Amino acid sequence: MQLDGLFAYFLFPFALDREAIQQDHPEAWTGKTKWLDGLDAWMADKRHQGQQLRRLGTWKRATYSEFHAGSQAYSDLLFFNSIVRHVFFDTNIGRHPDEQENQLRCFSIEIPSPQRLWFAGSDAIGGSGRAEINDLRLYISAHGTGILSIGVETGAIDPQQALWLMRRLRKLYPLDGTGVRDGRTPNRLALLLEVDGQIETLCEERFEDPKMVGFYPPLASVIRSLLYFADYNHQEYEPVLDENMMVYSYGELNMHTCRDTLDNGGLDVVEEFLFLRHLHGDAACYESSHSSMLIGFTGHSCTLLHVKSCEATDQSRLRVVCGSQRVVKREDLDVCKMFHTNFYLMAVVAIFYRAILMDFSERSALVARHLLRDQQAGTLSLASIQLVNEFRAQFLNFSGYWHFDDLSCKQADNDFFRRLCREYRVDDMKEVIGSELRHMTEFVYNFYQLRNTEAVNRLAMLSLVFGGGAVLTGFFGMNFGREFANILFEGQGMGSMLHYSLIAFISTFVFGSLALGTYVVLRSWRDYLALLTPLKKTPTTSSLKRESPE
Repeated sequence: MQLDGLFAYFLFPFALDREAIQQDHPEAWTGKTKWLDGLDAWMADKRHQGQQLRRLGTWKRATYSEFHAGSQAYSDLLFFNSIVRHVFFDTNIGRHPDEQENQLRCFSIEIPSPQRLWFAGSDAIGGSGRAEINDLRLYISAHGTGILSIGVETGAIDPQQALWLMRRLRKLYPLDGTGVRDGRTPNRLALLLEVDGQIETLCEERFEDPKMVGFYPPLASVIRSLLYFADYNHQEYEPVLDENMMVYSYGELNMHTCRDTLDNGGLDVVEEFLFLRHLHGDAACYESSHSSMLIGFTGHSCTLLHVKSCEATDQSRLRVVCGSQRVVKREDLDVCKMFHTNFYLMAVVAIFYRAILMDFSERSALVARHLLRDQQAGTLSLASIQLVNEFRAQFLNFSGYWHFDDLSCKQADNDFFRRLCREYRVDDMKEVIGSELRHMTEFVYNFYQLRNTEAVNRLAMLSLVFGGGAVLTGFFGMNFGREFANILFEGQGMGSMLHYSLIAFISTFVFGSLALGTYVVLRSWRDYLALLTPLKKTPTTSSLKRESPE
């Protein structure tokens, strides 16, 4: 059995520390208020790009600029719902670039012909391979999450070799000291540039002495070199998943050449290729009159297998890997085109959902840490309130403006997207973070309810103290006269001692009341100062991730 071809995208989701980056590179955001507005200037910084990699070029903005019927933008945009086009496509549509609605920026590195770029690797137990890189793209969102997309392809290839490429080239770092020695992690990953038949190593990672960067894993230099604009050693970004890149792949299988081997272990090979030996559910299946498309979903991969020249008996045997999944009949199965366009864009969106929610989960923990500190200190700082409000605004923006259950009007394609989101646990994570945010909001609300109660109690006490004296003096001064007034107010006759005693008592009471009122105001001076200070927002500039846990 042999695949006629293999295409794969290695997708690396990461989270940028926006506050730290803006603090480290303020010149890129001078005069700008939005995170996305300073991206181009920040990414133009080549100081951290290695000399060898500069031969490859730099990231350049890749916007949709042509929208006629024959353009890629036309077919890409019209496949999706209207609001999705506004959010996820870098189009530069608008009266002014600052008025763009999209919240995603796309960059690319063009590989000029006749140069060829290879992604190569090997392991300690004899496995090795390489695939030609034909697509380098980078997506960065308004939330500060990004996806590095490395597209590779091969010619005809053995399924086991294809499996090795997808399982080994996706590795970002070893999980333990024996991973490289046992072959679970490659002992070499490299970017190779071929010019006129001469191959030059642009970047190489051998994992000989991997060390953590703070709490961050020892990310492969191949990935770090492609993200040269951000400093990993200063923790300006971090991986949001585990030691594997996400794999989105496509293979072609011709039944004319492998029909005899399908029953002799061939179905096991098909299953391994679809699921990369991960735990999995049933595959999805699309069928036309003479071909089938099988799609395997796992939490780490999505694989499409196009089986051509299928007869009815072949399709029946292939349905074994689909289990109880309903077979979808489609006569417009241009699988390779779907893989590189519509399904690819859906996979990127689904991974963005997962990456953003993973980053939100970490931010939720950091904001909760702030609230705990305030609780232990017995006060709630304005900075913590702003953190909760900013986090809530970002989550509401994601829930209302970013997150969609359906991206397209076509049911079969929406089923593909929903299956991806289910494998990535998008809805579960969104519900958990929403619940945590509700608890944070309730905490702030309850704190203010308590503070309001305390303020009312203070006001009632001061009113009783100050108002009580005024009531007594007014009551007696306006309603009693004659002998009572002569003795107490005028001090005539035998009432002089009583008169002066009352003056001393009332003076002591008045000065005591003023002292008590002054003490209460000084004790809660922040509350009264907040009433007198004009309300204005002080933006949070410090990085939550760089803060000391103590």
